[in-house]
Amino acid sequence: MKGDETAMMTEVADGFMRLGGVYVKFLQGVLLQLPAMRQWKNDKRFDVYEDVEPEPLDVKRLLLGTFPKDIVSKIHSINPTPFAAGSFGQVYLAKLIGGEQVVIKVLRPEARGALQKDLKLLKFVARLLGSSMSSFNLNLKALTSEFVASTMNEVDYKAEVKFALEFYEIHKNSPTIVVPKTYTELCSPNIITQEYIGGVSIAQILRNPNIEKTAEAYAAIVRETTGSDLHKQLSDLGTELYVSTLLGRPLHGDPHPGNIRLLPDNKVGLLDYGIRARPSVSSRAYYLMVKEWWRVEYAEEPDPGAVFVSYIRFYSERLYESMRVISEYASKRLGKPIKLDDYIAQLGNNYFRQKVSDQELKKSISDMREGKGAGSNSVVRVINADNRFGIVAKIKDGPLLRSLVTYNSLITVLGYRSIVPEVYERVIAYARTNMPELEYEPETTLALSEAIETLYEWLERIGNNDYELYRQITTHINGLTGTVKLDSK
Repeated sequence: MKGDETAMMTEVADGFMRLGGVYVKFLQGVLLQLPAMRQWKNDKRFDVYEDVEPEPLDVKRLLLGTFPKDIVSKIHSINPTPFAAGSFGQVYLAKLIGGEQVVIKVLRPEARGALQKDLKLLKFVARLLGSSMSSFNLNLKALTSEFVASTMNEVDYKAEVKFALEFYEIHKNSPTIVVPKTYTELCSPNIITQEYIGGVSIAQILRNPNIEKTAEAYAAIVRETTGSDLHKQLSDLGTELYVSTLLGRPLHGDPHPGNIRLLPDNKVGLLDYGIRARPSVSSRAYYLMVKEWWRVEYAEEPDPGAVFVSYIRFYSERLYESMRVISEYASKRLGKPIKLDDYIAQLGNNYFRQKVSDQELKKSISDMREGKGAGSNSVVRVINADNRFGIVAKIKDGPLLRSLVTYNSLITVLGYRSIVPEVYERVIAYARTNMPELEYEPETTLALSEAIETLYEWLERIGNNDYELYRQITTHINGLTGTVKLDSK
């Protein structure tokens, strides 16, 4: 099938659906995020979120073999047929003797044992597809690496219970987010018992064959089934995710359509806590990046160079801090304000204007608002083509970024990508009111000698990639420092 990307993608994805387990989990991760998945021609593709084929299990016998009889006796009744099945576990509806409805999630018996081999096979398939399908080579490799790194955590039910309890405490008084109560006495390394949350899942809405695939149709079915406003629910959920990032709170690491329940009173339930997204390394760096995105999409004040510098600040924080230290050093020696990061932004804008016209920029922003992405006109692709700026990105926030990317992909599929600028504005307003310190540059703790070493290593990488750019930056630095030797003395 080489050369026919649609046929190849459909064959591989359909095969993964048949294989089940970790392969379905992989599809869950890439279905909304990877543009090439639009070539998967299968009307039942959204079944990967909730309608995976279950295994025949005697759940009652499993419970009796796991817990003491007096603990199991707290369960009044249990439906032996799972009402939902995921890639690693399947879920049963039960009722406790006190009348509470609960769900019992059971890890598939063979899940852990097969993972190691399956993950190796997935890496192989990713390499195979990457060499055959140029349209998504790098994206697929990156997604595969991140997926492999996080998957093993999803079969660690002890860690999942711990995160579920932590998440419940964070959101128990939230007017927006609903987190199910966890019954720890009915939890084990292979079983998790939690409060049942009703409503309708986004996966159910996407899978409904009787409605048009439009934002209006999705909103209508949510209004009919729950009485809630889908626009408000999605906006509130996005705001909660971004604000939690700024506050340094852990995030739900996998908000895919099967894990989100739309409830009455405009509330949103979150299920499945197998992936815990850690707080961001730098709240301020993330906040300033969001501000630049907001300027592009909401304020219509795109500054590609400033966007690029915000990426450097977030993905290569030590390099950005080194620029600050060198700039402060030069400013004191020359007696005038110097900012090396502003110069990099200026260079970035020059590169961008050479390649992208104003008309093309407007078209790219319009495409972004529709969820199509900026394509070949994205800031990083244009300004940092072939990594001319020698940026070494140290991504410590993989699950965090995955969570936010999954959210953005989700609202795009639902036809609500237009609410992103609204979410950005709400997040910025929250930060300005409650976290005003994010607007100000903190004191750096990086020593001048360390900054100089980092800067020289960076310049060496630039020299290997783009000598003309290296010459421009070094000339600028020499001009900044005048006759002052750039060393730590």
